[in-house]
Amino acid sequence: MVYIWETYAREAEKLQKGITRRADFKYPPILPIVYYEGKDNRTVPFDFQSRIMEGEMFGKYLPNFEYYLVPLRKYSNEELLAKRDEISLVMLINRMQNADDVETFRNLPAERVEEILKF
Repeated sequence: MVYIWETYAREAEKLQKGITRRADFKYPPILPIVYYEGKDNRTVPFDFQSRIMEGEMFGKYLPNFEYYLVPLRKYSNEELLAKRDEISLVMLINRMQNADDVETFRNLPAERVEEILKF
């Protein structure tokens, strides 16, 4: 997140020198997403502070946010194909973790996969 905000500030400064020092300058929001491909339920906490040593003690000095979980296994192949976007295609590809998964991917309707790739 810090790298994104630093890049944003540098780009804003290129467009308008001194803008980041103004009181009304604001950074864009960032939605932290965890794209989980595992077969088991995710057991890692969703909040960032719990991942920091002594996070409770230093809580008010640490970034306070939660990750948005996108569990790959929650979606069927048909649901992903119906979305018709590149992210869904990547999710379909990432489902391939063994020979059965590869065979399932090969059996997807080729025209539906091609349709996504045309965009």
